[in-house]
Amino acid sequence: QHKVYVTQLASSSLNVYSTEGKFLQSIGCQGNGELEFSFPMGVAVLAEFDRIYVCEWKNNRIQCLDLCLNFDFHFRLSRPQDIKLTPHEIVVLYGEHANIIFYSYSHQLIREISILVNDSPVNNSGFFCLDRENNILMTDISAHCVFVFSNTGQLIHKFGKREE
Repeated sequence: QHKVYVTQLASSSLNVYSTEGKFLQSIGCQGNGELEFSFPMGVAVLAEFDRIYVCEWKNNRIQCLDLCLNFDFHFRLSRPQDIKLTPHEIVVLYGEHANIIFYSYSHQLIREISILVNDSPVNNSGFFCLDRENNILMTDISAHCVFVFSNTGQLIHKFGKREE
């Protein structure tokens, strides 16, 4: 059965819903122990490996749970904000600026990039997405636009602008 997982900042929890939107359960509370969260942000599910990843910005870690919502392990990363999964990599936005780190599914570091425009970090919103070619799309909340970068961090183009 497919489920939808949503992090809740206010309650420091992970909520689970059916694909029809019915609330199923909630786990977690404020804290820094197993199944406790502090500013949970991104969440990603890797069903093939029976794993759910939850980014915790204030605890500087990513908790890994099994699909039954039992704690499995965690790994440290400074200010993880959002997480995406490709067929071969775990991709995490982290840090005070727009930094992206790539891990293998065995949690080995593959590469790390800083997302820069004109040698300055993107003033990102804390979230990103990947397109079909694994290009990185990131909003800039100051410039009111979306930047598109290659998966090596090279700026491809931008679109959008602030309405005056």
